[in-house]
Amino acid sequence: MPRFFPHWRRVIPIGGAARPGYAATMSEITNLKRFRKERDAALKRAQADANAVKFGRGKAQKVLDAARAEQARRKLDQHRIEDDEA
Repeated sequence: MPRFFPHWRRVIPIGGAARPGYAATMSEITNLKRFRKERDAALKRAQADANAVKFGRGKAQKVLDAARAEQARRKLDQHRIEDDEA
């Protein structure tokens, strides 16, 4: 082996143990693209859950809110003072 190779660059045969005197310092190859995709998917799921809590309402709740808004609008219109001078 050339002199400039550090000890952690030694190749360990697949399926075999390290040679006597050499430590098994190699690790599994990780696919960073997969980890990034998993991280992004987890962030999107968390955002979707937060949006469901924030914006998710049933039909009955939507109808009730619309009725209350309409009632408030009518009440406000009843208290309006109109000028005929325009």
